[in-house]
Formats: sequence, structure tokens, C-alpha cells
Amino acid sequence: DDISLTSEKLGKLKNGATVHFKNRILSIEGNYKWLSWATAPLVEEELIYATAKDVTDKKNLDEKLNRILESISDGFLTVDKDFTILYWNAQAENLLNLKRENVIGKKIQSIFEGKVPDNFFGEYVKAFKNNTPLHAEEFVPRTNTWFEVNAYPYEGILSVFFKDVTERKKSEEIVRISSERYEVLAKATKDAIYDWNLSTNRVTWNEGIKTIFNYADIKETNDTRWWNEKIHPDDRTRVLEKINKHLKSQQSNWEEEYRFRCKDGSYKYIYDRGFTIYNNEQEPIRMIGSLQDLTETKSNELVLKELNESLQKRASQLATSNAELESFAYVASHDLQEPLRMVSSFLQLIEKRYKDKLDQKAHEYIRFAVDGAERMKGLILDLLEYSRVNSRKEQKEIVDLNEVATTLELTYKQVVQTAEGMLEIDELPRVLGNKIQLMQLFQNLVSNALKYKSDRPPVIKISVEEKAGYYQFAVSDNGIGIEERFFSKIFIIFQRLHNKNEFSGTGIGLAICKKIVEIHAGSIWVESTPGLGSTFYFTLSSNTNNEEQIN
Repeated sequence: DDISLTSEKLGKLKNGATVHFKNRILSIEGNYKWLSWATAPLVEEELIYATAKDVTDKKNLDEKLNRILESISDGFLTVDKDFTILYWNAQAENLLNLKRENVIGKKIQSIFEGKVPDNFFGEYVKAFKNNTPLHAEEFVPRTNTWFEVNAYPYEGILSVFFKDVTERKKSEEIVRISSERYEVLAKATKDAIYDWNLSTNRVTWNEGIKTIFNYADIKETNDTRWWNEKIHPDDRTRVLEKINKHLKSQQSNWEEEYRFRCKDGSYKYIYDRGFTIYNNEQEPIRMIGSLQDLTETKSNELVLKELNESLQKRASQLATSNAELESFAYVASHDLQEPLRMVSSFLQLIEKRYKDKLDQKAHEYIRFAVDGAERMKGLILDLLEYSRVNSRKEQKEIVDLNEVATTLELTYKQVVQTAEGMLEIDELPRVLGNKIQLMQLFQNLVSNALKYKSDRPPVIKISVEEKAGYYQFAVSDNGIGIEERFFSKIFIIFQRLHNKNEFSGTGIGLAICKKIVEIHAGSIWVESTPGLGSTFYFTLSSNTNNEEQIN
């Protein structure tokens, strides 16, 4: 294979030139050996002077080295001091997308000039000059790639190894941005932020450990013993058992409340919340979390708890008191009727027996006394009715308000016709409630509208509108109306806006309406314009889920 090459080289001797070349010669042992020849012509003697050196071992070593350099995962090239490229392996072709035949023998500057940082070649010149290795990371815009470069000068040759580290650089950039965000968050929050390396057990803290707990000298601890010792003794076993269980369960989110000791020995309630990171083998390697100070919140909770207990006790006392008052009102109103009947009866007997003996003034006094007794009787009856609203314990049922409407129309038919008025009632829903009380509610409102009618024929309308979770009823009239300053007063017991000579009544009707609506978990209010009329609104729940149970 080397005959033509040898002939070519020897042909140059005719020109008087010294020739160097290598070829293989078959030895006596039957093996080919590599010889390095140095030849020179002796023109006058017409002879060729030649010396040969056995370089078989070196040639074999070079071939092995080439095979190694062609198989490594790093790109590899060599340049001389003039930066002429001498060698360019297959991986260099792949990484830089430049074929070997297009770069061997060329200056490296001609290939990369203007495509690498300005200091790129300066660093390699420095490596040659100082005969020191070079390590650098360079970005090549041509391939949009980051390379890690290691260069070693030796006997005028610079051997350069380089590999693609783009993904690592991207990861480092992500970590850098993440770390910056973590630092900003750690400074911005009032919590004590921790970063627990589960592989080394090292814990890093932010400024919150100083701000909240006054540990000014703690930035990092070599293990978690410092942390564990700060957990209140009554909480420590529970917390450590739970964190160990959490790490074994391979769950990400961790949270727990416990007490943490401050620098001065006092304890603060904290909410510990963390996020655990696992490796590909699902082993926990890191937990990042925060300790949030709950001391003030816990103090408020204790205060609220004490306040609630106090309120519950007070409510129980009020419930007992109200029950006693209702019982008293019922008994008092019931028992007071008897003496009133006696007063009224005896006054009437006096008037009848001594009719001819009494003058006109005496008869007037007797009428005043009888009238007062009758009004007192009315008040007592209304008070009795008011006390019964709460005392009635009938179970709630599904009430068809259309049946209530039919009863209303029959009850007030004669009164409405006599006044040449009108009672209009829309289609009404079914609700869960006390039928007797709901009947009383509608009767009181219609009766009120008829009582306070104007000079015009009364027009009373009952309508309903369904809302989210409740019905809103409206009972409107065209009566005398109410001034706005009296809107809340009219629902108070015994509050009257008119003289008893103008309108009859005791001022309890609307108070009873209010109590009935509130017992049914609703609310009642009024809108009115004096001279034009009033509209009484009230709400009742639209929930009838208990219908099947009741039926």
C-alpha cells in the first residue's frame, strides 16, 4: 500500500531536495514495521543517502490514541503556536457542525473570528505563553451553544477538549433565578423561611428567625437538633413523629402548629408549612417552608373563646329570664282579666241601679271607667297573644300559603266590599313554618292596611318574589302612609303613632308580626310615602327539604 507513496517521495530527490517520509517494510519475522526515513541525494556520486528509524511502537501508539480521541464524548482539537488546526476529531465535527476536511490546516481565527468573545484568543495565547492549562466556559452564537473548554499546552501544541454544557447552564440559570426569587421572598415576608437540605441535614434561615424569635446569630445550622430543641416539650414528640411520618409517606405538603421557644425563653405559637422535594428514587432531599407567628391570632382565639363562653352563659340566662317573663306575662294577663271583668260589671250595675239618682257628670265618669276597663282588657288580651308567639312549640310543617290566602279572602270579604275596596293576592308558594302563626302574620298585615285606609277605596295587594334561598313577600296598600322616621318604631310593642280616638288598637299587632317573622328566620321592614300608601316586606326561607320527613 505504501509503494506509490514511497516512489512519489523518492522522485523528489531528483530536484536535490531532502525528503522525509514513513512507510512500512516487511521484516524477517514476517511482520510489517513502520520506518521513518530521512533521505538526501549525493548528486556527484549519483547515490542516495538514507537513514531509517523504527517508529512502529510510536505509530501504533498514535493509532490507538487516534481511536481514543475519535471515540471520546468531548470535542477535541489541536493547534500549533500559529493557531493552525492540526487535529479535529469526530465529536468536534458534531458539536461545531464543521467537517474535518474544511478546517485541518486552517487558522482557527479564520473559522471563529467575530463569532466568539473578544478575549477568547487572548486567553489561549496566554496559555501558550505561560505554559499553563486553561479552563473556561464559552458561548458560541453560531450554534447557540455553551461549551466547557479545557486546554493543555505541550511542546508547542495546544490540545483543546470541549463539551456541550448548554443544558447545565440553563439549569444553573433557572436555579439562579429561583434563588433570587427566594431571596426576595425571604426578605419580603414576615415569616421565618427555612431551607432544609435533607441529604446533609443542614438548615438555612432567613432574617425572620431574628425578627420573630430574636435569634440574631443564627443563619445556618449543621443539623436539626437546634430546631428540635426549640419546640415546646409538650409538642415535641407529636411534631417529630408527624414529620417523620410525612417524609416516609412521600407527600409534598407539610403543615403543623406548635410552640417555638424564643431567645428570651418565652414561647410563640407558630404555623409550620413546608414543601418537600424528592429525587427520582422518591427519596426526600429538600424541604423549603416557613414558620408563621400565630401568637396574636391564638391570643385572639382564646379571648373569643372566653367571650363565646360568656355569651353562651348570658344567652342561657336570658333564655331562662325570657321564659320566666313570658310565663309571667301569660299568667298576669290571664289573671288580670277577672278583676277587670268585676270592675266593669259592678260599674254597669251601679249605673243600672242608681240610674235615676246620678247626675249627668256621674254617668260620664262611669262611662270613662267602663271604657278604660275595656281598653285595659284589650291590652291584656294582646299581651297574652304576644306572649303566646314564643310559647307555641308546634312542629313546623309545609304550609300552602294559597290556603292561607283563601281564608284571608273569606275573612275580610265583607269588610272589603263595604269599603268598596279590593284585595288582590298572587299565586303564593309553599313554605316550611307554623301554619297558625303564618295565618296570624298575614291577618295582622291585612287588618292593619284596612285600619289605616285613606279616603280612597282601599286597594290591598299581596305578592311574592323568589330570591336566592328565600321568598320576599310584599303586602302593599294605598292608605295614609307612614313617615320615614317612624319606620322602626312601629314594630316595637305598645308603640302607637295615632291617638286612640283616631284609630283603635293597642300597638301590638306589628310587634307580633316581627316576632313571627324572626321565629321563621326571616326579616320584616316597611317602605312608605305619607298620603300614598305603605308596603310591608318580609322574608321566609324557600328551603322545604324537610317535606318528605314531615309527610
